[in-house]
This record gives sequence, C-alpha cells and structure tokens, in this order.
Amino acid sequence: MDVLEFASELFVHMGPNERAWVATMMKYLKARGHEFATADSLHWQFANALSHYQVLVHLVNAEMAKIIDSFCDPSLVPSPQHQQDPQYGPSIYLQSQCRLCFGGSHTIGLGVSTIACIDANFQIKHNHDKDWPKGFEGKAGARDPEIFSPRTVELSQVELDMMEALTEMMEDDGAVPGEDDAVEPGMNVLNSVLNTCGNSFIAVDGDCIKASTQQFDDTGLMALLCCHDIALYIANMHTAGKKQFYAFALIAALFKELPEWWTMGILYDIACQIHQSLLKWNFMPEWHSCIVFGVSVFHAYGHQWMCQLWYHPRKSEIWGLSDGEGCERFWSEL
Repeated sequence: MDVLEFASELFVHMGPNERAWVATMMKYLKARGHEFATADSLHWQFANALSHYQVLVHLVNAEMAKIIDSFCDPSLVPSPQHQQDPQYGPSIYLQSQCRLCFGGSHTIGLGVSTIACIDANFQIKHNHDKDWPKGFEGKAGARDPEIFSPRTVELSQVELDMMEALTEMMEDDGAVPGEDDAVEPGMNVLNSVLNTCGNSFIAVDGDCIKASTQQFDDTGLMALLCCHDIALYIANMHTAGKKQFYAFALIAALFKELPEWWTMGILYDIACQIHQSLLKWNFMPEWHSCIVFGVSVFHAYGHQWMCQLWYHPRKSEIWGLSDGEGCERFWSEL
C-alpha cells in the first residue's frame, strides 16, 4: 500500500510511466537475487494494482465528502420553492468545488455574481478502440471494464445528446439570417462583424480537426472553470470542431446548481458567437438576463474591433483582471 501511494503521488508530479517504474524495480530486484519468471508479469500486476488502489482512494474520498456535505449549512442551499430568494445560494456541489465563488449568496456588485470560463482542448484524444495485431487489423478491440468515479465532473453522454438534439431543433426551425448591416435584437454588434469573427476562428480550427473523427472516437475535452481555475464541469467531445452544444451543455449544468437570481459572467474565445446564437434563435430564453459574455483575453485581439468594444474583458469593469484563460492553465496542469 505504501508503494502504491508513493507511485500515485509520483505520477501526479511527472508523466505517468508504469513500464519505466516496473523495469527499474525488476532490475533492482534481479541484482539482489529476486527474478521474475516472465518479463511482463510484474508490469501487468503492478498496473492493475495501481488502478484498483486509485479507485479505492476515490471511493473513500467521495464517502468522506458526502459525510462533510451532510453537515453543510442547509440554509444556504436553494430548494425549488426558494430559488429566487436572495438568502439562498448555490448548491452544495458548487460550494464544495469553490467556496470563494459559491460559498454564499454574495454578489461582486459589478453586474455578475461570479465569473467562469470555457474552452476546449483537441490534444486530449482517444483512439478508436481497434485491434492492430496481424490478422485483427481494424476489428473492435476488447475494452477494459469502465470505472466511474463517484466524484466525476464529466457530463454524461445523455446530457450531451439531449443538448445536441435541442440545438439541432433550434437550427431546423429556420430563423431567417439577419442582414449584414443590421444588429440582432439584444446585440450591440453588426451581423457582418460577428460573421467575420466566426469565419476566422472556423478557418483556424477547421484544418487541424476535420479528420479527427477518422482516427479518434473522442476528439477532445471542453471544460467550464470558475475564476480560480477549478474545474466545475467537463464535456467529452466526440465530434470534429467546437460545436456550440458542448458549451450550452456546460452552461446548462452550471445553472441547474445556481439560484435563479444569480448572474454569471462567462469568458470564452468565441463568446460573441454563443451570444448571437442564443438571441438569434431565442434559445434558452431564461439564460438571456442571467449571463454576461466576454471573450477570453488571449483570443480577444483576434476579433474584429467592433466586437472587442463589447466583449474584450479589459473594456468592462465587470471582469476586473479575470482573463478567461483558466482552461489553458488547467490543460497545462494535466
């Protein structure tokens, strides 16, 4: 148990490499007269033991979290009949993720209750589950049994499928595209400007991800983080490109845990496109007055100047020094 704990902690601070660990251990033991019958026997046994040990640790932590949550102040948790009462705050889940953001019924006082950011990472992929040995090329492989962490922050496939179906229904309803020199009701930027922003980011992303689904069954991750870079929700992506329904699913999951009177500031590299879609298609109208959108600061300079006037986080006091790049720091940590 001590060795498994040491290895788990080591692999948090360096790239996990079970094979290198085992090769070193076997060489060390062999020099002291302890030899294994087969070269890989210790490797597979150690890998299985480490996996089961880590699951056990997660289960224990989850049980402890449940015990702690049962002692949280229930007066700060909104019930359905008290969703609009200012004395009630976010859910126990959000409080457990970040007390600074969700630990009470406070507001910042600048138009939003707290700030979050969204972004995707297309470098975290999963190969199609195929076998490659001679004679089995391209055939479905044998999958390991799925392990579900009781403390997962990943949205279920059901939630993603439901949001994808909703957005497809929205688009199929066929709202007439606005004139280029007009402004959509509720927006402050010309349609032509927003279209230029959208096209520029599609061009950048498109070339590197169009072929993703040919090689991978999971094409990346999209995450929603609070302003202290703590992951609140993660969506596993299975399509090529940043489909809007992933961001909508993350936002929907967040609002399920918030009282109705809270207002969120959300930073995203194509926030102007998300904002336009919500208003153009009258999608999720209950969100319209509860979200202030901004473009994460690293991407803001790639947007048109008129777009920056409304969405650049340095041009509104709402954002303070929040840069919306917490997801980048999160990906780097992973």
